[in-house]
Order: sequence, then C-alpha cells, then structure tokens
Amino acid sequence: MAYTLTVSNAQMKKAYSDFCNAWIGSLTGEDGPLDERHADLLRESLTTRLGEVGKKSPKKAKKSPEKDMTPKGPSKRELKAQELRDELKTTYGIESSTAAISDLRKEIAAAKKAQKPKKSPKKATPKGPSKREVQAQELRDELKSTYEIESSTSSISALRKEIAAAKKAQKPKKSPKKASPKGPSKREVQAQELRDELKTTYGIESSTTSISDLRKEIAAAKKAQKPKKAPKKATPKGPSKREVQAQELRDELKTTYGIVSSTTSISALRKEIAAAKKAHTTKVKQEQKKQEKKEQKVSVSTTDLIAELVGAPVTNASKDKDELEEEVIDDADDLDELDELGELDDDSSDDEADVEFPGMERVEEFEHDSRPNETMYIDQESYVWNDEQELVGVYDDTEDVIVEE
Repeated sequence: MAYTLTVSNAQMKKAYSDFCNAWIGSLTGEDGPLDERHADLLRESLTTRLGEVGKKSPKKAKKSPEKDMTPKGPSKRELKAQELRDELKTTYGIESSTAAISDLRKEIAAAKKAQKPKKSPKKATPKGPSKREVQAQELRDELKSTYEIESSTSSISALRKEIAAAKKAQKPKKSPKKASPKGPSKREVQAQELRDELKTTYGIESSTTSISDLRKEIAAAKKAQKPKKAPKKATPKGPSKREVQAQELRDELKTTYGIVSSTTSISALRKEIAAAKKAHTTKVKQEQKKQEKKEQKVSVSTTDLIAELVGAPVTNASKDKDELEEEVIDDADDLDELDELGELDDDSSDDEADVEFPGMERVEEFEHDSRPNETMYIDQESYVWNDEQELVGVYDDTEDVIVEE
C-alpha cells in the first residue's frame, strides 16, 4: 500500500541546506579538491536556489538555434587546474598534464620542499661550568684561603661540613665557669611570704614548702577567726488577706447575730451570714405581724362595740379583713426573701469579678480527687484556677474540698 508524505517548504529547505553545506564542506576541506573561494560561490548559488523554492519559475524563452551552436568556454575547475600547471612550470620548471587540482597541489608542495636549502649542522660549543660546580669551587677556595686546607671534594654538603669542622677547630676552648651559689627561686620566695603572713597575722608557724598547703592553712586560720553568726530568729508571718477577710466575717457573724464560727472558708462564712440574716429578718417580721394583729383586734373589737351600741348588725368584715392582711403580709415576706437572695447573688458575683488571675509566676500546679485528669493551679489566697485561667473555686484545706463559686 503506497503512502504519500507531504513536507513543507521550510522543512525541505532546511534538509536540503544541511545536506549541501555538509557536501561543500567536504569538498573544500584540507583534503578536498576545491578552494575556499569555490565554496563561497557554491554557497551563494545554494542560497539563490533555496530562495526560489516554493515560487513559480518563469518560463524560459526558447533559445535560438544560433546561440546553441556557439562553443562553451572552459569551466572554473579547468581554469584553476590550468593556473596550478602554469605556477608549477614557471616557478619550479616542471611541466604537468594532470587535470586533478588536488594532485597539482601535491606536486607544487613537493617541488617547494625540494627547493629548500638544507641547514648546516651547528658547531658544538664547549659548555661552561654549572652553578653547582661554581659553588663547589668557591667553597674549596674559602677552605684553602681561610683555613689552609686543600680539598678535592665536589660535594657542596661535604665541603660545608669541612668548613664547619675547621671553624670549630680554630675556636679557643672556654675556661669552665666557677659555680656561683644560686638565689632562692620564685616559688621559694612566694612560699616564704605565705609563711610570714601566717605567722604575723594568725601567729601560726609553719615549715610547709607547698604553696597550695600554705594557702589552705591561711584560709583555715581566717575561717577560725571569723565570729559565728547568730541564727536568725524566725519571725512569724502575718495573716494572709484571706485569713483577714475570714476573721472579719467571723467577727461580723458574732457581733451582729451572736453566732460563733470556726470556719476558715470565706464562702462558707458568707453563707452562714446570709442564713443568720434571713433568720433574723424572718423573726423581726413575725414579731411585727403579731404586733399588727394585736392592734387590728383592738380596732375591730372597738368597731363591733360601737355598732352594738348603735344597734347596727355585726358583720364578718373584721374576719375578711384579717385574712386579707395575712395574705398581703405573706406576699411581702416572699418578696423580701427574693430581695435578700438577689443581694447575696450580687455580693458573690462582685467577689468573683474582683478576683483576677495573678499570673503563672504566682501560682502552683494543683490536683484534687474531685477533678481527676484536669490541669488546675492554686494561688496564695487558695483560689483554684483551670488551664484557661478561669476561677474554679476556693480550696478549703480543713475539709479538703473545692468550694465552687
């Protein structure tokens, strides 16, 4: 089955250009038969031809038979080959009938090489002494002129050793020095100063030569001379704010209501005061009711007496009036109780609003059986806080309970 492939003009131009340029490069390389100028001509022709791709070429006019009869001239390669043959003949006197340009170039190169004159060999000039030989000769001269020793050694290191030995042999021997008595060393002087300090300051004589031991003895003597400090008296701490507040509530409970309480919890004391206040108010109101009833009975009996004297019938108005007054008084009592409860609630809310979280540096972690697996903190006033810094309640250490507020 046949397939038809359609290639665009641009792709065709690129493929053809790459192929032609590679072919021109191989022809004009080092071993190629063409010169660079021929490559330029070929590339110009290639560019012209590629520019015509995709364009309709104009129709060629028919040539007249007269033009077809004219003979063609020599090509560019033939002209180049003729130039090389002429150069070979005129310059080197060699005639050649070769038509290949590469062969003609090789013949020209061989003729050029054959004409070059051979170089005459250089005369061997005698070399002078090397640097090491010069240095060795200088050392031999020094050994001879200074110490009158002739040496044929060529080694520089051996000559230096000979010079050093000759120099050492010429030095006069020094007379041995008389042994002068040495003075005390720095450590001995320092040890003596410490012994003197120990004797003059603390009256202790010591023969120790070790500086560290002498320092220890001085430190021990200094410590023994220091007077012992009297132990500080434990000053009793004053009561805390909560204790003061609890004492005030106990005093109020005793002086106002005549009740003695040993409770330390502020919330419990407030509840006792509220209960005593309620009992006292109830008692006062009951006494007022009794007094009002007595006064009403006296007024009703007087009214009945007047009615009897006048001759009017005695009604049950007094009874209805008493019942109505009792209902009014009961309603008033209920209202008073509600007011008292409201006041207590207001007091407790005011206390909670006044208490603020003192900060993490003033609280300690706290655990209690009533709230297991819960992170809590307690401050110096026994207020208990949760991990969100919200007030949980007050810890009563006597009863080991958290009184929630």
